[in-house]
Amino acid sequence: MNYNKLRNKIKLKKLSVGKVAEEIGMTEAGLYKSFNNDTLKVKDFENICDFLNVNPCVFFEEKETELPELKDMVAEDIIIYDRKTSKQKQKERVQYIVNNYDKVATENEYLKQQVKDRDEIINLLKQQK
Repeated sequence: MNYNKLRNKIKLKKLSVGKVAEEIGMTEAGLYKSFNNDTLKVKDFENICDFLNVNPCVFFEEKETELPELKDMVAEDIIIYDRKTSKQKQKERVQYIVNNYDKVATENEYLKQQVKDRDEIINLLKQQK
């Protein structure tokens, strides 16, 4: 995992580490320690990603994308196809996905698991009523 990308994402969202720590139920010192020692627990990492509204896969990308206009979109995990997008850009995006199939497949599996988890939570809440 790239902890620098995670720190930078927090800064880009104009949040403090203290605020993020508070939101996920950690102390600021504990979160700093996890960042500095590269020992963030998976659940805490997932909670941070949920709070930041960012897909966790973004922080595992090893190298920068070669297409600058895709860089920001990949960083936010958003790829949008619309009528205004040129065919060349669409081809570049498709090529990017083809070249990064493993990352996209991992992201897809993560999203499927998130949906299952949320469905389970909904079912549990319905049972409590």
